[in-house]
Amino acid sequence: MLGRLFGGATAYPKGEGVWLDKGQDTEHGGKLLFDEPVVIQSYTSTKVILAEKDALRAFLVRLGSGAKQAAVGFVIDRDYMEIQFDPEGNALT
Repeated sequence: MLGRLFGGATAYPKGEGVWLDKGQDTEHGGKLLFDEPVVIQSYTSTKVILAEKDALRAFLVRLGSGAKQAAVGFVIDRDYMEIQFDPEGNALT
């Protein structure tokens, strides 16, 4: 998808990560959870991002829902953003 939208993308091997689950009503609320995130990098312009923003969001939502993630984080020009998901995989933001 990112190859079609932005002309290319590179996925880095799985890393080792840890994050604090801040949810108070989940089974892991308040605990540190360890995972193996995959980082994908793609270079493009603001003009292309704006033109493809709906397709990009749809891709990120499919990615998060399909992988049963609590959130999918992304960075555009050093600004971190994320789409959060409820336990059923519905996007909250």
